[in-house]
Amino acid sequence: MIELIASIFSEGDFIKIFFNNSNKSVEGYIFKLLPTSIAIKTLEGKLCGIKGDDIDSFEEGTISNNQDIASTIIVSTSQSPVTISEREEKSKDSSDTAEGKPSESGNTQPFMEDKETNNDSEEKNDGQAEEKEETEDNKPANTVEQGFKPGDVIPLDILHQIDPKLKISSSQKKSGVKMSTLGNDFSALNVLVKDKHEIDDLKIVPALGEIKFVKPEMNFGFIHDGKSGQDLYFSLSQLIDKNVNSGSWYHQAVVYSLQTDAQGQGPKAVTIHKPRTISEMIKLASEFSNSGEYKHAFHLIEQILSEYPDNFSADSLKRQLNRLYPQYNSKPKEYSNAYSKAKKYSTEKFYDKAIEYYYKALDNGEKVESTVKDLGMLYAQLSKSVEDEKQATEYRQKAIEFMDRYVDELSDTLSSLYYLENFYYSVKDYDKFIITVDKLVSEKSFSLDKNKQATLLTKKAVALMQLNMPYEAEEVIDDALSIDPTNLAASRLKNIIENNPDTEDIKSEISITEFESLNSGLSSYIQYILDDYNEFAGVPAKIIESGQYDEKTLKGIRNLIDNFAGRARERAKYLLTEGKLLTILDPDNTVKLRSTMARYCNDMAKNHISNNSRYDIVRFYYNEAFSLENRYDATARQVSYYLLTYCYRFDKLLNATSTDISIDKALSQVLNETVEQRIWEGILTMFMNNSEISAQIIYKLYSNQDYKLKALKALNNFGITGLTNSISKDEFNAAWNKAREIRINDYKKIITSIKIIAEAKNIDSLAENLSKLIDADVKKDWLPALDQSRIHNIINIIVPALDTYRKVSGYRNKESNRNNANGLIQQIIDEIYDGPTKLSFEALLPLMEKTQSLLQSSFTDVVKMSEPRLNIQLLSIENVVDADRTVPVQISVSNHRDSSPIREVSVSIKDSDEITFVQGDATSYNAIDGGENLIFKMKVKVSENVIQNKATVMTAICSYRTGEELKTVESQMSLRLYSSDDFTPIANPYAPVADGGPVPVESNMFYGREEFINNLVDAIIKSPSKQVIIYGQKRCGKSSVLLHLRKQLNDTGKAFCVCFSLGDITRSLSESSFYHKILSSIQTELEFLEMEDQVTPQISFPNWNDFKMEDEENPLNTFTKYMIKFKIACKRTPGWENRNLVVMIDEFTYLYSGIKHGNVSSSIMKQWKAVTQNDRAQFSVVLVGQDVVPSFKKEDYASNAFGVIEDIRLTYLKEEPSRELIEKPILNSSGESRYIGNAVSRIIDYTSRNPYYIQIFCDRLVDTMNRNKAISVTEADVNDVARTFIEGSEALPEDKFDNLIRAGESEDLQEYSESHILLVLKQIALNSKNIGYCNREDVRVLEDKEEEDAIFKHLYDREVLELKGDNNYKIQVKLFQEWLLNH
Repeated sequence: MIELIASIFSEGDFIKIFFNNSNKSVEGYIFKLLPTSIAIKTLEGKLCGIKGDDIDSFEEGTISNNQDIASTIIVSTSQSPVTISEREEKSKDSSDTAEGKPSESGNTQPFMEDKETNNDSEEKNDGQAEEKEETEDNKPANTVEQGFKPGDVIPLDILHQIDPKLKISSSQKKSGVKMSTLGNDFSALNVLVKDKHEIDDLKIVPALGEIKFVKPEMNFGFIHDGKSGQDLYFSLSQLIDKNVNSGSWYHQAVVYSLQTDAQGQGPKAVTIHKPRTISEMIKLASEFSNSGEYKHAFHLIEQILSEYPDNFSADSLKRQLNRLYPQYNSKPKEYSNAYSKAKKYSTEKFYDKAIEYYYKALDNGEKVESTVKDLGMLYAQLSKSVEDEKQATEYRQKAIEFMDRYVDELSDTLSSLYYLENFYYSVKDYDKFIITVDKLVSEKSFSLDKNKQATLLTKKAVALMQLNMPYEAEEVIDDALSIDPTNLAASRLKNIIENNPDTEDIKSEISITEFESLNSGLSSYIQYILDDYNEFAGVPAKIIESGQYDEKTLKGIRNLIDNFAGRARERAKYLLTEGKLLTILDPDNTVKLRSTMARYCNDMAKNHISNNSRYDIVRFYYNEAFSLENRYDATARQVSYYLLTYCYRFDKLLNATSTDISIDKALSQVLNETVEQRIWEGILTMFMNNSEISAQIIYKLYSNQDYKLKALKALNNFGITGLTNSISKDEFNAAWNKAREIRINDYKKIITSIKIIAEAKNIDSLAENLSKLIDADVKKDWLPALDQSRIHNIINIIVPALDTYRKVSGYRNKESNRNNANGLIQQIIDEIYDGPTKLSFEALLPLMEKTQSLLQSSFTDVVKMSEPRLNIQLLSIENVVDADRTVPVQISVSNHRDSSPIREVSVSIKDSDEITFVQGDATSYNAIDGGENLIFKMKVKVSENVIQNKATVMTAICSYRTGEELKTVESQMSLRLYSSDDFTPIANPYAPVADGGPVPVESNMFYGREEFINNLVDAIIKSPSKQVIIYGQKRCGKSSVLLHLRKQLNDTGKAFCVCFSLGDITRSLSESSFYHKILSSIQTELEFLEMEDQVTPQISFPNWNDFKMEDEENPLNTFTKYMIKFKIACKRTPGWENRNLVVMIDEFTYLYSGIKHGNVSSSIMKQWKAVTQNDRAQFSVVLVGQDVVPSFKKEDYASNAFGVIEDIRLTYLKEEPSRELIEKPILNSSGESRYIGNAVSRIIDYTSRNPYYIQIFCDRLVDTMNRNKAISVTEADVNDVARTFIEGSEALPEDKFDNLIRAGESEDLQEYSESHILLVLKQIALNSKNIGYCNREDVRVLEDKEEEDAIFKHLYDREVLELKGDNNYKIQVKLFQEWLLNH
């Protein structure tokens, strides 16, 4: 019936339901619709849950005019990442946003239109139309046109626009009845939005893995992923929890997102944090969005929706973020055109997909010129990014062939010529490059930019050298220097040519110096960030989506920058956007590009100052700015700040950057009485990057006598000797130029040394080369401290890690050490990208990326050598054949422990004349690691001939992936059959004990307590007044232990045991009835012995009335009197002289309940010691109680009694007896186990060796075997049975877990609220479902943390929870954990 309802109605619809065998019915709104039940919210506001089996019929509900039903909804102010009022405000403020008014946070709205006014009315009108269209496009998809504020009433159809999940019932749509606002009992918003959404948002997003280890000093670590079992690399910068010491994260359970590594190094974990509630994550995502960290915001939303796909708040915020910042989302939108998808894939470094969609764009005629340019440069970039020269050549050839085919699609403009010269140079098509350069040089506008002319001629000279035309190259370089004598690139090339007479040496030197990056005179770092940048911060989302940038876009971003008053980091993003747009729209305007990127570098320097980064990083950005901006007046302030980095603390330096400090003042601060050589090194580095700055500062140094003397000393340290104080100005200038040239050559030598090391072809050679780095003349005192530190880390951390990787053997060891080495390398790479220096970026970064590439290549070889060795076997030798000739079979695929993992594993049976594959679990996407196995359940159909022969041979086909290779193996196996008539039902020995009752002494179902009982017997026999109390969880076997202990004591002939349960007298329990029960039990036991013709002590005990009347005030006296008489009678009876009386009392904690209820005086416990320790009346006592014994002991009145009682907790069984309890009772006729593979271990996993759960599990398992006529059990069978306990009609009710929830029978004995305990347990179950355990700090379900802590301790003491480490918990009984997750 539920299925029929679900096919017609939806949540929110109005329905009337009639019940089976009853005239009753209920009507209301469908609150929740599940596969087996339905929840109805009635008109009175009552929530009713109805099982599908109870429904007889239904009809569409009708609403009368006088019913007070919600067709309108009151807006809740507590909702959402985007409230109605906020949407309205956003709509109202759209014009402000378009004008570019900055937000208070400094995160200015995405775009500012150009403020220039166009006098042409027609153009103005067009612009207005376009602006209107843009406003419509940028409106939220579900924006409500009407203005509503908190407290207003919204019609349901309008609310439906806001949240499509809030359905309007079909009856409402049809009736057309005017609806009124609901009263307090039933507010549609409170029910369907506020209550539901806010309650939903209190759920915690559970951990996905645990931090395996952290290296704070190296700023990285690894997370062990709970689902895949992989170790995931992460950078500590991705830990987003604030004010947490990273060193304390070891074994911390965490939530994270996965980011695909485009270099093939495996996925990384990003946006890492402790488990949080949805509402906390929504708040955090909003904070990240407001601060401009959009990727973290998207990741947090994705983490929520991965666990709770229907969460309204997360979905709303995701749609809002997608609308505003689509470029940060991880996947191209399906509705994007092919060109946009190609750009998106290229940005995300999915290059194969990018190439595919670029070609689709060409086929579709989409943005043809842009597509040609982008795809051409993508091929060029790929040729540079691969290590294998053969592959690089293939990419270059593809690029050339592609351009030959499509070059005519490029417009005949100066921009296209610039593109082509850069393209041909990048792919080393030097002939076409030279032709293109000659065309550019002939352009009239080109002659106006001398720097550009000189740079292009320098590149032409490089191309001529590569074509073995050195004389022509030298002529061209002379032309370049005649045009611009200050051109650094031309000067360097001239120097290389003059100092290297051999052409091949010149070509090698040119390659090492990387003249490929000289287009536009940009450094390799600036070229990289421009090429890699696709964020386009500040540009409207729809323009980014379309990729249609124009002059208006560029003007808009410039207006945004000019009016920006926020943080330097944000402005730097906008400047980078301007730079990127210039490369697209105005590539020939190199002067403006260099100026823009200089401003970008200045802002990045300021950003690193505010972040207290290393000074070397700050100086790097300033030096990059100096190399970009030749004009001294444009760099003067930054020169001052640069100098002050050598003498100011960060806080003082940050304040200084807000003021106008002259260079003279900065020099006076830096060049004080004692000037460290490192300061002169910094000044020299500045001179290397900007000749104008060099000239101005050298003049100031020469003009000041004190400065000149100090400068001369510094020059002497640079190796420029023989200088005197009488040095001329020209000589002084020449000395500094000489020092600069020496330093440039020294730097080039270091670059060359490092690049030679990186030329290694395999990881062994590279590791050996790296170990020689210390001897390679690269550790110079003049290097920045950060570079020296990184070189030190490479030598002392990376090299040992690589050596360990190379030395170990075996796949597992190789994998573990590869992960460690890769993490260390990745950390240095990340550090360089986050905090670059010149040497680090130009030499150490390529070295580390080459090391990482060779390490990956080596490990790929390891994977190939660790070829998976599969064992494919039929788990059950004999299988039952059904009436339709189908045979259920289970096939195990196991991977050798030293093998590499396999994935995408599928198994099928090869069809033949005798056997046909019918169905089964054909494919598993779970990886099978070395040492693991996977079971596939399937069915085959056999022929009549096979049934007659009862045997056949079948072939299993297993296909799998190892690495990227798809492989297939076949395995033949014998299939033996038996019919259902041949099956002999298995006697179920678990059935009599599965209800939790005690195991009888004559039963053979008692396992694992022998040692426990033997120790008790020994202690009691040796001590006539021994007292113990055995306690533990309900149904853990305490009563069974008592019965078996009694028999074993009696069998010694040295003890006389009487046993009873306080449960027998619980209704009349009092001090008198308790004492009399002991005496009457002695009497009863003696009578039974007499019936067996045994000699017994002769004594008569009073009946209940006589006992009670003898001494009503003090029944203890009466009890003691008769106990003494019994002891005397024993002394007079042969064989009884030395027998110990052992009183065994089950359910002893009923006494605790009786005292709590006032039915029993607490004096009974106060007098206990006197009763049991009386020399003339003493006896041994064995008490059995529930888990409330520790609470009982804490009572003041009981402390004296329990002082003489040894308390012994009865715990779960040990491993071996647990296996015996599972296997031995149902051994087959040959005395062999019916369990195959890991089936027994799996049962132990589910039950945690709790005897009660083992018994009920095996009881159902045997019944299932008999029902299926199965003679053996596999791990897959165990999992199937486990599911029946957890879900479906046979799922266990809550009372089967009351032993884990409650310490005692009655609520008044509980220390903590049962509902609170369940809340804690359910949260632990959820948080630990992926990683197996839950950190204490990740559970926050109670307002009182102290109570929560106490409940954790309580559950741990009761063995409900298991503790791992200091603060990590798991529910011991897996069945219970799984049950909690489903109920």
